[in-house]
Amino acid sequence: MKLLEKHSIKFLLSIVLLAVLACPDPPENDPPTNPRDYTWTVDTLAYPDEFQTDMENIWGSSEEDVYAVGHCTTIKGTMWHYDGVTWEPVVLAKSIGGNIEGHHNMHNIFGFSENDVWAVGDFSHSFIEEGLVIHYDGMEWQEVTKLPTDRLTAIWGTSSTDLWVGGMYGGLFHFDGTTWAQDSMPIPEAYDTTYFSMFDIIIGNSTDNIYAKYRRQGTAWILHYDGTQWKVIDLDSPYTNKYIWVDQQGKLFSNGTQAVFQWTDSDREVLFTNNDEYYFHQIFGTNDSNIFIYSYKYYEYYGVIHHYNGENLYQYPNIVNAPQLSSGIWANNQNVFIMAPQTQPFPSITTTLIYHGM
Repeated sequence: MKLLEKHSIKFLLSIVLLAVLACPDPPENDPPTNPRDYTWTVDTLAYPDEFQTDMENIWGSSEEDVYAVGHCTTIKGTMWHYDGVTWEPVVLAKSIGGNIEGHHNMHNIFGFSENDVWAVGDFSHSFIEEGLVIHYDGMEWQEVTKLPTDRLTAIWGTSSTDLWVGGMYGGLFHFDGTTWAQDSMPIPEAYDTTYFSMFDIIIGNSTDNIYAKYRRQGTAWILHYDGTQWKVIDLDSPYTNKYIWVDQQGKLFSNGTQAVFQWTDSDREVLFTNNDEYYFHQIFGTNDSNIFIYSYKYYEYYGVIHHYNGENLYQYPNIVNAPQLSSGIWANNQNVFIMAPQTQPFPSITTTLIYHGM
């Protein structure tokens, strides 16, 4: 009996050993593709029979959940959504089956998850100065509020109970999850409605480390919010303060036409220059060694895409005949989406190209 038990145990151990050997090792997560080895595709956003499908900003929660917002000739293509395969227009207006009343444009978008997305814009056929705020809860888009500014053009926050939006003529508002409160900004001339002035960007990484760029006819301000008040940290021309971006660690980057800068407190230093060949137009990245730059050729009407890896600048050779200017960049560790409106000379039809690197 004992001998039988001994052989049975040996047999069971053999079966277990064979099962273990037969099982493959658990798959390891593939490392991210080197951004300089990305494969690129190009999609065109063009709502049928519209003269303008002109997207202004882009944001995503993942590479399978990306939004583009902007202007369309009518109200049918002011927002588009990418599900990882195709881009489709989002139905917003009530007249075509959505929940948003009136003729509108959407100028910017930002979110916290695929079920918590915010967008801002304006009512384009209204004589009343009102900025539009809408929200997506994973099921549908709904109007949240109208704010007293001609249009809303910038949005960022840490959560849906700590949200900042900015608009034209000094319009700056904070939402705490219950109440919208208008804040003041330390630029008195921004409130002068005789000049075209607006927020381009609000961006940060925490409740007490937020930056904004505001521009007004030949002047561009960079502001910082420390959790208590807004303070101007730089005043220069739009050619120097062209675009700003903040990484996850809270480090501020900016670009002018001829250089990209990184900031320490209120001091900027040159990260790299354009080598007198291109104008830098827009930047975005994930960290200081993974930055994408949309540039355009000196005195020529085409754009190129650059990548900075912390050491040197690289131009993607397979991006050719791109539009001169970009309107938005969004990236994570595996993908980058870069938008660029393209206008045909005649008839004057504007579409939006989206370059997707992965």
